Amino acid sequence: MIVLLCRYGGLRCPSEVLSLRWADILWAENRMIVRSPKTEHHVGGSSRVIPLFAELRPILTEAFEQAPDGAEFVIDEKYRKAALGRGGWGNANLRTSLLKIIRRAGLTPWPRLFHNLRASCETELIEADRKS
Repeated sequence: MIVLLCRYGGLRCPSEVLSLRWADILWAENRMIVRSPKTEHHVGGSSRVIPLFAELRPILTEAFEQAPDGAEFVIDEKYRKAALGRGGWGNANLRTSLLKIIRRAGLTPWPRLFHNLRASCETELIEADRKS
């Protein structure tokens, strides 16, 4: 889910991904509210509303159906607790875990793993906009 939110939603990792709540998924409006701790100090930067992209909707739907009753956050609480330190999401260490997964799959890791997932999402959106 973490990788999918970065790649197909363009969310920053770990801050935006780990901050995403089920209440932020506006199913009927086909939108998501993305809260951004990184940009909240800028005027209007505390959150943004993005489409609930077709690549994400079925996966989020399945995750919602499997989430424990009363779950507040999209990402399981055990990952959130492990990642949250005194200064914020500093203990996340998600990059190391993703590197291990990529190498176990026999693939070559790319530079700036999570940043480039987000950038790929942005590139696809720009290309789709040019075509329309």
